[in-house]
Amino acid sequence: MKTSGGMVLVALVCAGAAGCGGSSDPSVDGGATTDGAVTTDGAVTVDATTAVDAAGIGMATWTLAPNPVCTSNPALSTVCLDQAGGGGFQLAAGAACPLNNGLTVFVANGGPPPSGTYNVKTVGTYADALNLTAGQIVVRAIFHPNISTQEEWWGQSGTVTVTNVGGKVTYMGSNLVVKKWSMATTSTLSLTASCP
Repeated sequence: MKTSGGMVLVALVCAGAAGCGGSSDPSVDGGATTDGAVTTDGAVTVDATTAVDAAGIGMATWTLAPNPVCTSNPALSTVCLDQAGGGGFQLAAGAACPLNNGLTVFVANGGPPPSGTYNVKTVGTYADALNLTAGQIVVRAIFHPNISTQEEWWGQSGTVTVTNVGGKVTYMGSNLVVKKWSMATTSTLSLTASCP
């Protein structure tokens, strides 16, 4: 967990491969499944019946090109945080795909964000992530290419569509430009994520 200026950015990852990929066994993860995740031309979508399990726990699916699709295990590794005191609302998810990886989506102001299209804020430092204005969103992906290396990829451009219906917040973004922390390397990130 990293804290800067009152905002907490959570990089949540599963403790290991076991229990991180989703299961239909209620004793493992509340009955959530990862069936229904579809990848088409780099855009990831999740069938509405699989985006949230029966308990109403959030879920996330994302692809940091050219790596495999990541799907969080909602009962173990997807959280939505209202940081009213810290100035924002955040979704953090972790998955083993195949190693522990993570996704963070953050918007300004406390409470779930209203529906709309949000511009991805260009982030080069944690301080950049703190200074959001209305209509901006921060996106970060954590990727482990091997067990001893962690890469942070921060959003640079693109848009994320947010829908807020009855308190359930869904984020959808396709081919967002991301940049590896402190390097010039870029890639694309597509995501679908929900908070109950």
